[in-house]
Amino acid sequence: MRLFPTISYRIISTIHIFLDYIVQGHRFDIIENFGCQAAVYISVQAILIIWFPQLLFAVITLIFATLALHNFIRRRLTFAAHLHNSNSALTTNRYLRLIAMALTEMIWGVVLTAYNLWSNASPGLRPWTNWADVHSDFGRVDAYPVAEVPEFFIHAMLLFWWTLPASSFIFFVFFGFGEDAMKEYKKVWNWFRKTVLRKPEVEKKKLFDESTAGSRFVMSFS
Repeated sequence: MRLFPTISYRIISTIHIFLDYIVQGHRFDIIENFGCQAAVYISVQAILIIWFPQLLFAVITLIFATLALHNFIRRRLTFAAHLHNSNSALTTNRYLRLIAMALTEMIWGVVLTAYNLWSNASPGLRPWTNWADVHSDFGRVDAYPVAEVPEFFIHAMLLFWWTLPASSFIFFVFFGFGEDAMKEYKKVWNWFRKTVLRKPEVEKKKLFDESTAGSRFVMSFS
């Protein structure tokens, strides 16, 4: 059962590669300062094969994440009791952070996928004539200097480049400031303070014993 998602992903990826060939006008393009880019014959067929499935899957995952959050809010007491009785490492706060992160990532993905579709289709769609015309001179590699590339395309490329670190930052925001993460940060700081800065660690027990002894002395003196 664990291999099923991996096999399904490979099958879908293989099918997608073959379908991409339908709307691949030639081998690839080389754009100055950006490198190799896929050569897509921008048409209705390209929208249906490349960008629409991405947008559809992103919307479906967003719906599932919303339903999961809705069910959690309705059954939060039952869910918390189930986690407590099952001795699971997953707590209510962790589950809520997972759902919130999934919703944020899915909204982020839907917006970016929709913008990617719009940015590619906005200059205009090319008519699909026949297979021989679309794939004529298929082996060529076109090179473009950055001065000849439209400005909106440059902005779109930079945007999608920055989506990778931005997505990582979103993940860190949800889990980098959790209770477990803060404990680990504190351990690292204590090690740095003790090993590198050579400062003695404050013993809470000793301070507690001294304060307790002082209070006992005051009570006996009074």
